[in-house]
Amino acid sequence: MGFIDSVLLLFILGWISSYLYKRYLRKRNKDWLFFLGAIILICFWLIDILLYIGVIDMIWLNTIPWVNIPLNVPSGQYYLWNSFLIIGIDFHLLPTAEMFSIAILILLSYPLWLKAGMKVGRILHGYYTHEEGIIWLLKSRKTPNKT
Repeated sequence: MGFIDSVLLLFILGWISSYLYKRYLRKRNKDWLFFLGAIILICFWLIDILLYIGVIDMIWLNTIPWVNIPLNVPSGQYYLWNSFLIIGIDFHLLPTAEMFSIAILILLSYPLWLKAGMKVGRILHGYYTHEEGIIWLLKSRKTPNKT
């Protein structure tokens, strides 16, 4: 996953995990949201760090006709900076030594994106099992008024 993909997926997974926590997991254990968030973050950090240091090689993407990763740059870093290679959008950002500090800042911001998704989920779906959230405004009434 590239940096942009990871940020978007973390936000969406935060939203989904907040809904699952409110709907199913809170009744069993109130700490599930923390553990779910920790597992998601560890997975994303592990994959992105392994891509950045070159343990996972992404040169196999060159088999896709519209993907062209240069052979003289680390393929994992190139893939992280050019997130939309798979759908045919290449920004041609070549990773340099100066981009390392930016990559660390992006990786350190992952918990913030997950937490933002969780907050949006709590606002929309409610936090406690008896709360409805803003989605309540969009639900139809269960029994129509008889006049």
